[in-house]
Amino acid sequence: MEQDHKKAEDLLKTQTNTLAAEHALAAERKETADLRQKVIEVTTQLTEIQQSVSVPPPEKDGKTSGKSGKRALDGDGKSYEEKQVEEKSDKELEGGASKTAGSNVDELIANAIKEEQSKHEETLKASELKSQQLEGKIKMLKE
Repeated sequence: MEQDHKKAEDLLKTQTNTLAAEHALAAERKETADLRQKVIEVTTQLTEIQQSVSVPPPEKDGKTSGKSGKRALDGDGKSYEEKQVEEKSDKELEGGASKTAGSNVDELIANAIKEEQSKHEETLKASELKSQQLEGKIKMLKE
């Protein structure tokens, strides 16, 4: 009678441990799935940033004079067309500087997202390892 009671108690403990391990495994699998989704989201976000085009700076307030011919010549002796060429080259220089600044910002954002992605991937690996350990424990308990 005492042996039967001991066997029943051991069986009950084993079943309890098995159920606890199965619940922990289910929770770990859910966390793993959530982490995989987060890694996908972060990777997508990183890809979008890397493919984005920086926004050009706002244009100068320099308005065209609307003059033509000799009237377009100001005190500096430059024609309207010459001024347009100069203005265009100035904008290109500013645009290049802005693109560089914009790309630096994009690079900083991309690096921050890469760090976040790495953290999620590390957590995911740890979660997958824990799941494997729990599966092994469940298998051992059921034997």
